[in-house]
Amino acid sequence: DYTTTEPLVSDVTTTGTCVVFNEISSDISSLFITKTLIPYLKAEFAWFLELKSEYQIYINGQELDYSSIIAEQESISPILSHNQKNNINFQCKYIRWNVKMNDEYSRFYFLNNDLELKFTKTTLLNKKGDNFWHSVIVIDDFFNEINCDNELDDNAIQPKLFDNSADRKLFKELITQLNEFLKKKRRPFLKEQAEVMVTKYKNEDVFPKFGTEDWDIVRREGLENFVKELYEVEPAVFMKLNKEQKRVFLELLNLVMDSGERDSLFKILDAVVELDSNDRKEFAKILEITRLKQVVSTIKLISDRLLTLENLKKIVFNHTLQANEVRDLQSFIEKHYWIFGEEYRMVCAEEVKFEEALRKYIYILRGVSEKKYIAHPNKYKEMDLFLTGTDFRDGRPHNIVVEIKNPTTIKQLKSEQLNQLEQYMDVILKQDCFNDANEFWTFILIGQDYDDIVGRRVINKLTGLVQNDSNYSLYVKKWSEITNEVERRLKYLLDKLKIERATLSKSQ
Repeated sequence: DYTTTEPLVSDVTTTGTCVVFNEISSDISSLFITKTLIPYLKAEFAWFLELKSEYQIYINGQELDYSSIIAEQESISPILSHNQKNNINFQCKYIRWNVKMNDEYSRFYFLNNDLELKFTKTTLLNKKGDNFWHSVIVIDDFFNEINCDNELDDNAIQPKLFDNSADRKLFKELITQLNEFLKKKRRPFLKEQAEVMVTKYKNEDVFPKFGTEDWDIVRREGLENFVKELYEVEPAVFMKLNKEQKRVFLELLNLVMDSGERDSLFKILDAVVELDSNDRKEFAKILEITRLKQVVSTIKLISDRLLTLENLKKIVFNHTLQANEVRDLQSFIEKHYWIFGEEYRMVCAEEVKFEEALRKYIYILRGVSEKKYIAHPNKYKEMDLFLTGTDFRDGRPHNIVVEIKNPTTIKQLKSEQLNQLEQYMDVILKQDCFNDANEFWTFILIGQDYDDIVGRRVINKLTGLVQNDSNYSLYVKKWSEITNEVERRLKYLLDKLKIERATLSKSQ
């Protein structure tokens, strides 16, 4: 019930509305207000307060300051020709938020000069899964011509939004320019986000495992760069993947990188996001560019290794240098054991006894460090080089034991040197811990040449094979055979890569 009264003239000269919430429950703590309520209100009303500067929100007498959630802002003034007679200078304000608005998409807001909101529309980059939250406010009386009260949620221009075709054309051009501006602002943001994501994936240990050799480093860096560039084009590819899905996805991308097959890339990405023709072109370009970078890096790596090989030739063939076996030849081979294959890693080199070598070997294979004892008269012998890896042809553990002889001091290998390697072989093959049923062992004796007695034991002159069985083989090789074999392998790869580089460069 109420009683009507005569209206009175107010002495207040301004108009407006003030809404006050009093006597809110005392159960709401100051911590809740600071940590929960205020952040929520910022994410709820920041975009609105940007549009309506005459409005304020106060909490306990303090005006809500939402500047902390503005990551960056910029004013721009695109000028567009209208009816080929006059230009319109639109006043635009771009804001990127560092938090997601509660119930508001990334939008364009179109206001007239009296700051009346006439129309709103989502931007091209809305909901792209990359945390690029933004708002664009556009001001001009041109928007008084809008006759549609309905909201556009897609990126098509409604024909009936403007009655005049020139107005429609101008509005479409404005939207295009603003979306292009947003794309430019997004690129450095995505670059930073891509770095953050790759670091996060490394910490989660979901990247494929690579070795520590130069070639492995090239492949690892190539994959990481590929992932970053994919993210910069389509962040949604990496959305909502659990840890196992991330691991599988990266393994598949690594296979694509190794093969360079763009169709395989499209199949993988199609399973995650829907690709249009522009996406396919962009991703194909990324694959080619990334592959080209990797090819160029690998060409440099191989060229450096060919130079390294030339230095080895000087040590073993230029006897006037008087190269020392341990100081020069041994240390060189230890540093560049890739000569025997990229897939191998070093277990140990000279001055390591068999028991210590066995301990290191088991640790590499099984991650277990434990003391091992060997009962053999030759257990105190020292191998020049002990390598282990996985044979890419059959996936079996493959081990190499190398005994090198300095050609400056030993012109021909004799039975004495071959017997030395056979003693190493005997120690290894008689240890159960050294002999998993799937393991294979290769023993190599290398020198300048060998005498007739050793030569008669060689059963294959092309390979230098002396003896073999189901789980081992023993070779005697000349330094010239070693260097020529490595040189052929590297030059073959170099020629193939140069052809691929030329092909990829033409397509850029």
